[in-house]
Amino acid sequence: MASHAQNLAALWEMAIGHATSFGIKAAVFLRIPDILSDSLEKSMSLEEIAARLQGTNIQLAPLRRLLDYLVVKKVLLKIQSLEVPGEFKYGSTELCEMLTESKFARLLMLQDEVVTSGWHHIHEFILHGGEVPFQRAQGMFIWEYMEKNPEFLGLFSQGMVAISNVTMDSVLQTYHGFDEIRGVLVDAGGGFGADIGRVMEKYPHIAGVNYELPHVAHAAPAIPVILVLQNCYKALPHGGKLIIVDIDMDPAERGPFESLKFAFDLVLLALTKGGKERTSVQFIELLTQAQFSNIKTIGDVNCLCSIVEAHKLET
Repeated sequence: MASHAQNLAALWEMAIGHATSFGIKAAVFLRIPDILSDSLEKSMSLEEIAARLQGTNIQLAPLRRLLDYLVVKKVLLKIQSLEVPGEFKYGSTELCEMLTESKFARLLMLQDEVVTSGWHHIHEFILHGGEVPFQRAQGMFIWEYMEKNPEFLGLFSQGMVAISNVTMDSVLQTYHGFDEIRGVLVDAGGGFGADIGRVMEKYPHIAGVNYELPHVAHAAPAIPVILVLQNCYKALPHGGKLIIVDIDMDPAERGPFESLKFAFDLVLLALTKGGKERTSVQFIELLTQAQFSNIKTIGDVNCLCSIVEAHKLET
């Protein structure tokens, strides 16, 4: 049982959790992860980091406070300087490397003020129903907002690519179900085609097709999931396989991503109409209704998502 002090600390963490999100955002906008990554020693003094910033009046004291917070959150290391006693350098970590522009910095899309606007209205949606949280905040569904705001559409698309890249890194390292594919692999709703491209790069024997229709994405909230799965079943040849990469809300699937799964479910609640994460049992029920068989879940792919395989048996 947690002590009173531990509960109090947890309460404060919940109340001021945005400090981490916006602290990271500031560091990425300042390009601190890239600055440290580009240095030969992967570590620099406060003054050396400041010299690399693009500004007209760099403030050292606020910069130090930001860097020290990132040390506490284990994004950076604080290393005793060998040259000057009492002085410290800030060093990169694996987590810091993940935040470089070439990797996952675009995950910051999740902190955009438009994306987060719906969170302020979740309680109203729970109490009164009607307009979903994002709709209450912006006066329209998120898909409509994208159509009217190309800049936000670009930001959102980049963020989705970043999320996909994080997932595909783990999938391609741990999942071996692509080995047995002979012929064509279709990525339904594949966006810009980055995922299918990476699969083809690792498995050159696969002929990949990226299937993306913007008007379908716009109408997606109104299309029942079972209908999508039934259409996938019809499109598959006999002996074909459907591969779903998605979050599994099964309570038995414990691990470092457990709380994040519930957080992403709330993201869908705040942003979409009817969007939600599902358990493996719910996936199996839906796939069975769509006539798939030989269904199995592959839970440990070392990332936020799990994999569900479903087959259209030979006749």
